Amino acid sequence: MDVAIRRAGIDDLEIVQKLGAELAESEHKNWDKDLDPKWALSEAGARAYHKMIENSYVAIAFQKDEPVGYLIRGIRRPMDGAARQTISAQLNNIYVKEGLRK
Repeated sequence: MDVAIRRAGIDDLEIVQKLGAELAESEHKNWDKDLDPKWALSEAGARAYHKMIENSYVAIAFQKDEPVGYLIRGIRRPMDGAARQTISAQLNNIYVKEGLRK
């Protein structure tokens, strides 16, 4: 099946939250019991994802117009006066629905 990937906009906030909740539920169940699987759908989660959509790179994967995954990537810029002045990329979240993983 073909997959289309596009950058998320603010109108996609609910999609990103739902995919984030699926990721959190899986991580909570399998690895991290301290992770709150409901956080992504909370007001705090909405604010955080909104900020990420505005200030980072958030992409959503679609299959037949259905969201099937997402990723969030950030850029880390060094603080003024830091010993290391390297700009680096950071992958914050990546998720693909379980039945579609290879």
